[in-house]
Amino acid sequence: MAAYRFFDNDSVDWQAIMAPHWQQTQQRMAALPV
Repeated sequence: MAAYRFFDNDSVDWQAIMAPHWQQTQQRMAALPV
């Protein structure tokens, strides 16, 4: 229930929450050859 209230809050930006995760993923991917 608390999670629903948290994400329903207009001041919560899910992209801002996910940004550090995306950055870390990009750094880990850059270290691997394609």
